[in-house]
Amino acid sequence: ITELKKSVMHIQKPLPQKDPNEFMDPLNDAFTSVLSNIALVKDYVIPEGRMYDKLIRVQEASEAAVKAVGYDKLPDLSMPLIHGSGKILIIDDNDAVSESLSDLLMHLGYDPDFAADCEEGLDLCTDAATDNHPFAAAVIDINVPGCMDAISKISAAFPGIKLIASDVMAGDPIGVEPSAFGFAAAIAKPFSAGELSSLLNEVLN
Repeated sequence: ITELKKSVMHIQKPLPQKDPNEFMDPLNDAFTSVLSNIALVKDYVIPEGRMYDKLIRVQEASEAAVKAVGYDKLPDLSMPLIHGSGKILIIDDNDAVSESLSDLLMHLGYDPDFAADCEEGLDLCTDAATDNHPFAAAVIDINVPGCMDAISKISAAFPGIKLIASDVMAGDPIGVEPSAFGFAAAIAKPFSAGELSSLLNEVLN
């Protein structure tokens, strides 16, 4: 009987819960990368062509997948791309996101560069300032380890740079009042290419 009780207690013991961020972070990055690439390619393809129709189908499928996940805020895929200029730094530990955003921003007229963490980002800021071609803005994934601690260093060393917090979760105080944390603006992942281009245009102008 004692052994039976132990067995029942073992069965009833709750399983350890996984951190939801372990599941959401890869999805956020994947959707952000896909949506950026779709927007970029759409700008190169003739709207009347068959390839454009295929891209719309991929976009619709991506949008359906985003909705199925149950995000509090869905990316606005209807926002147009806004062109701009200036040197933009992307700090993200996901290569697919960094490369997708870099390609998108280059297409929009910006001069992008990217780093996998904030220490590398600081080095790039220093090099850019030394070359008299400083970064106008930096899009920083705040969930990259060590980045929140480096925000004050970047702001102090390069006071002209506009910092944009990326991958801000719903209800995060940074999203509510970015300026209180040293940011000019904040954006949640996944975001659309139009949302990012609009935010950059707002921050830089």
